[in-house]
Amino acid sequence: MLRAKAPTPPHTSSGDVKMGTGELRYWSWYSNRGSANTRVNAYTYDEQIPVGPDGYYTLVVSRDADRPRNAIAQCGVAWLPMADDGDGSGSGDPDVTVLQPRNMLGTGDFKHAVQGVRSQETMAEGMGEYYPRSRYLSTTAFQTALPCLVEKR
Repeated sequence: MLRAKAPTPPHTSSGDVKMGTGELRYWSWYSNRGSANTRVNAYTYDEQIPVGPDGYYTLVVSRDADRPRNAIAQCGVAWLPMADDGDGSGSGDPDVTVLQPRNMLGTGDFKHAVQGVRSQETMAEGMGEYYPRSRYLSTTAFQTALPCLVEKR
């Protein structure tokens, strides 16, 4: 799972053709197979990702069979699948999934976009609260740590 502050986008899903207010025009997360096989498993974008009242979002990545029952939008959690065969190369790692963030067209005063990262060493500092912090959790641990009364798919 990962958690970070969500950049504010304009609401464009309704067909707005001009950039409204927001820090980024668009942001998303992609779940990819890996370096040997760059196929995309799935993606989710800004207006699909639940953002809490504190401005933060939580994203879970797992195989479908391991998806926590509370990794649903109604519980405030976005979810992306990883491929059952990992990187799909046949000789590669069956547990590989590459997460790829996309930030597009930040406003001039928004300094925390991925494009502003100058080095690996200063990434967390430069992105501040927008830098995703991640951790590995078992399905049960995630369900216990973030209980949700809805919990149905």
